[in-house]
Amino acid sequence: MKNWFTLLTIFACIGLNTSLNGQAQKNPKRFYIENPAKTSVRMTFKLLNNLVVLPVFVNNSDTLNFILDSGISNTIITDQALADKLNMVYLREIQMYGFGSDNALTAKHSTENNIRMSGILGQHQDILVIPDPDIDFSRLLGIKIHGLLGYSLFRDFIIDINYDNKTIVFHAPRTYNYKFKKKSVTIPISLIETKPFITTKIIQEDSSIVECRFLIDSGASFALWLDLNSSRNIKIPERNEMLYLGTGFGGAVYGKVGRILEFGEGPIKLKNVIASFSDSSNSFPGKFSDKRNGTIGADILSRYNVIFDYRNNKITLRPNSKFKDPFLVNMSGMEICCPTPGENLYSISEICHNSPAYNAGLRRDDQVILINQQELSKLSLTEVHAILTRKQGRKMTVQYLRNGKINMTTLVMNRSI
Repeated sequence: MKNWFTLLTIFACIGLNTSLNGQAQKNPKRFYIENPAKTSVRMTFKLLNNLVVLPVFVNNSDTLNFILDSGISNTIITDQALADKLNMVYLREIQMYGFGSDNALTAKHSTENNIRMSGILGQHQDILVIPDPDIDFSRLLGIKIHGLLGYSLFRDFIIDINYDNKTIVFHAPRTYNYKFKKKSVTIPISLIETKPFITTKIIQEDSSIVECRFLIDSGASFALWLDLNSSRNIKIPERNEMLYLGTGFGGAVYGKVGRILEFGEGPIKLKNVIASFSDSSNSFPGKFSDKRNGTIGADILSRYNVIFDYRNNKITLRPNSKFKDPFLVNMSGMEICCPTPGENLYSISEICHNSPAYNAGLRRDDQVILINQQELSKLSLTEVHAILTRKQGRKMTVQYLRNGKINMTTLVMNRSI
């Protein structure tokens, strides 16, 4: 998507991986293809703000929407009411940390769950239930989101994501044969605490070159995040803006946003990439144990068709139709959400002080009705976000509802980065 809209879903589960995986010998916690005659399963997905959303069934549930997230270790349910409805049994509580808060969050660990997708079954699955109202992906994506799928799927399949046609193929690793395609590039990855990392170079605004280690996070819809605390060589561009970066455990997260000249190497190199800059010592309790310099999000990943192969420690990238699209950023200073997922009613969830939207009189919780005579009730949330990025440098007329009164205002979408 041509927007700067982030979901900061980088979870650090203290002591989690060893203790949960240690039970695997008693009850194999594996995903597998149900039909033994098949070696792969293909399905379609919804692409919302660069995120892959899959239809999933947990135990005896109706169809649920889960984000495919390479940046997390375990399956997560973010809907406590759903967990209660499924009569999930909890073994213990686990302390978790994430962006936006110095305090630990208590997650509930449930086991012996069945997770099913079309033609795929995972038995004896561990699920973490996170009862935190700040983690509300539904209002940020416009449809009901129930949770996230992480490492277990990537461990058990070779996963081929085609962002162009919104299809995903899960291949059985033992029978999969790579078919070389023109312009494809295979890159080695390192798995650290179940998460994939690559090492590549960036060229900064001052033309300096920095080699960085990046987490690959398909569950974060931004392009690139750089941790200023990880290296003295990482610099904030002179042309930058303080913007809303996303939602973490503690609520809204803000940071500097600018551009780097180049990201990556060879035929998959990207130019003028939007990057956010924050200090992990301020947004995360302590340093990352994996010594990352930053995170690659889905606004970069979705410019390729991607094959994740954890078994062989590699990822294959092939530029797709979006590869040469410019990286755009919402400079209005306001973030629009859908308070009631499924209904096309939109309001301002966050607004930056002294931004074009703020200076035009808009405030948090205003209901936005029209933008330049376009009725938002006829648009998806993804289409609304696109409007906020393509109108840069132009005047934008906004009709909004506040305290039962309809108002009009005009703002200029400045492009300073």
